[in-house]
Amino acid sequence: MIRDMNSSMVEAIVKRVVDSHDLERLLCCGAPNDEYDCEVREITRVIEREGPVTVHGLTKAIRLIFFWSYHAWTIENLPNLKYYRPMAKELWDNLPKECQRRRQSSTSTKAHTTRT
Repeated sequence: MIRDMNSSMVEAIVKRVVDSHDLERLLCCGAPNDEYDCEVREITRVIEREGPVTVHGLTKAIRLIFFWSYHAWTIENLPNLKYYRPMAKELWDNLPKECQRRRQSSTSTKAHTTRT
């Protein structure tokens, strides 16, 4: 969990990025400006609760949040991560440094696993 984080600042960043990507192509078709606000709040909560976050972690979270909001027919239909990565990368690049975490290499992950 990230302490001393300005939640409204992070939520504003998330909203700007989510709306600009318009993954479901709803804003460009005339949907109201608050169309993605539920997803924005959920993504912000992930960052607050799990942070600092990696690009890969954000990508997975965004995919699940949008899947459950718009496509939850069956888990077999879960979209490929590559569809969500550009938005996650832009979001990660714009987050405050205390919210960002670089992905560990598999070597350091293995070393950590064998030590514990």
